[in-house]
Amino acid sequence: MSAYQLLLNWGEIHVPAGTASLIVAVVPAISALLATVFLGERLTLAAVAGSAVALGGAALIAVAGGDTRCTAAAWAVLAAAVAQAGYHFAVKPLLRRYTGLEVACYAMWAGTALLLPSPPAPSTPR
Repeated sequence: MSAYQLLLNWGEIHVPAGTASLIVAVVPAISALLATVFLGERLTLAAVAGSAVALGGAALIAVAGGDTRCTAAAWAVLAAAVAQAGYHFAVKPLLRRYTGLEVACYAMWAGTALLLPSPPAPSTPR
């Protein structure tokens, strides 16, 4: 949670919101890939086709703008997407033992504790 928030917020300062949302759209596909490889879950043909259509559409929109540069901020947003997918993958086994509310609360508390050492930057007047 902490890595996702830090990376996404930093990346969105330097990347347009539309671009960031297209990059973050890969989270379900990465989550499914991790679950398939490490948890032994099976991907259905519909899930593969749906992911391909969604990712293909996002890629088409991303390239249609004409500017296809990969910046450090775009990589930070992609790293945020990978962190979020990792979170989805990591909590799946916990849901066998704890309720969804418990897992979400523990994740939020742990994320808050990890972010406490980094106070917010002072705001600058515009």
